[in-house]
Amino acid sequence: PPPPPPPPSAPLPPGSCPRGWERGGSKCYRLIGRASQAGCQDMCAAALPGAAGGGAGGAGLVCIESRAEQDFLRTTFGRVGEGCCRWPDPFIGDFGSDQSCCTWSGLFQDPSADSGFRGDAAAGWDLWRAGGCDSGFRAWSRGEPNQWGGLEEDCALLFGPGEGWVDIGC
Repeated sequence: PPPPPPPPSAPLPPGSCPRGWERGGSKCYRLIGRASQAGCQDMCAAALPGAAGGGAGGAGLVCIESRAEQDFLRTTFGRVGEGCCRWPDPFIGDFGSDQSCCTWSGLFQDPSADSGFRGDAAAGWDLWRAGGCDSGFRAWSRGEPNQWGGLEEDCALLFGPGEGWVDIGC
């Protein structure tokens, strides 16, 4: 992927976004690169040091707070990764996967909430990679989160099959 643009040298005027970023409501968005969920969080933080919501002072994976924000993201970024974002299907013996081109949210599950088929696959979904996010909004696809096939799926992926989110291995 192309390198991110340099951070602005002067503060941005209120209501504006850095060049190459999309404005939606009061937030700015950009797809940064390809990696795991945690790897993408690191790329976001490095792409815009000092931005709010990035934990260590930079930008961060999206914290979705409403249906309107979810709809904006789906309209703006929903087809990115289509055709290459895939996950294992243990029921047919396919354990290959590639989430590097998937569109991640910053939501992840407390790893102690479940393990494979043990525990509650729907419990513990209240952690966000970006600091300062405490959103309770969820837009799961039907049947999600589910620990598909007993696999440990602790990260939320946007725009899985259908309109909603899916849980997937981090």
